[in-house]
Amino acid sequence: MIAFVAGHPSVDRLYEVAHIRPGSIHRPALVRVVPGGKGLNAARAARRLGGEPHVLGILAGHAGRWIADALRAEDVPGTFVWSQGETRTSVSIASSDAPVGSVTGFYEPSDPIREGTWSELEAVAQDVIGRADVVCLSGGVIAGAPVDGYRRIAELAHAGGASVAIDSHGPHLLSALEAGPELVKLNAEEAAEALEIAVPEADLLPWAAQAAREIHRSVPGNRTTVVTCGTSGMALVDDAGHALGGRIDHLGAYPVGSGDAALASLALGLSRSLPAHEMLALALAAGAANADVPGPGVFDPDRIAALAAQASIAPARV
Repeated sequence: MIAFVAGHPSVDRLYEVAHIRPGSIHRPALVRVVPGGKGLNAARAARRLGGEPHVLGILAGHAGRWIADALRAEDVPGTFVWSQGETRTSVSIASSDAPVGSVTGFYEPSDPIREGTWSELEAVAQDVIGRADVVCLSGGVIAGAPVDGYRRIAELAHAGGASVAIDSHGPHLLSALEAGPELVKLNAEEAAEALEIAVPEADLLPWAAQAAREIHRSVPGNRTTVVTCGTSGMALVDDAGHALGGRIDHLGAYPVGSGDAALASLALGLSRSLPAHEMLALALAAGAANADVPGPGVFDPDRIAALAAQASIAPARV
C-alpha cells in the first residue's frame, strides 16, 4: 500500500473553451471536476496504475466533504482531519486558440488550519503509515502547517519501515530532505529553487540530469532522484549515481497532473524495486497518458505499456 499525504488538497475544476476573452462570459464546452491537489491527483493515478493508495490529509467544509465522497466513489480510501473554513478550489482553463498543452490556472489559497491540526493528522496517520510500503509527501502544505510537517511524517514513515517519496517545494521540501527520503521527484522550477540556480531556456534534459545528481548527492539515504522537464522529458539518477535521460515524443492537450501521475508511477516502481530504466519509462508513459485526457489522474491505464515502449532513454550527459 502507498500512503499519499496530500499537503494542500483542493477541488480541481477544468474548463475547456474555444477562446479566452477578458471581460466576456464564457460557456465551457467541457467541464471536469475531481478531488485535486498534487497528493490526491497522484493517489488517483496510483489506483489506475494498479496500486493500493490511501490518502491522508486535512479537509474543511462542504468542499472537503465532497472530496471525501468523490474519493470513495473512485475506490481511493482516505483518512482525514477536519478543520474550519472551506477546502480551496483550483481552476484550469484550456482554450483551443492556445498552444497545445498550454492551460491558464487560478489556484485559490487555503484557509489557515488551527494550531495543532497538523499534529492531529500525524496522530491519525500512524496506523496507515505503519501498513504502508511507501509514504508519498506530495505538493505544498496547507496554510498554518509547520515548516517541518513533512519531515516529521517522513520520520514516522521510516520508524515504521516504509520508504519515503517527496514531491514538493520551498522550505517544506528542504526540511523533509533532511529526513533522507528514498525518492525525490521535482519539476525543473522546484529543482532550481532547491539548488538556488536558474533554469536554462534550452537544452533542459542535460541540465535536469545535473540538477538531479546534485540533489542526489546532498540527500542522505536517497536512492532515486527525478527531475521532470515537461515535454522535454525527465532525468533520473539511481542509487548508484548513474544518470538517465528520457522522453516520449507525444504532446497531450491536458498537462495538469502529469507530474503527479509520474510520481504515482515512480512510487509504485520504488515499492516493487523496479530497475531505473523501467521506472523512468513507466513514469514518462504515465505523464504522457495523463496529458491526453481532461482532468488529472483520469487517464486510460491500458495505454501505459504502449507509451512506455515509445520512450527514448539513454545515459544522460552531465
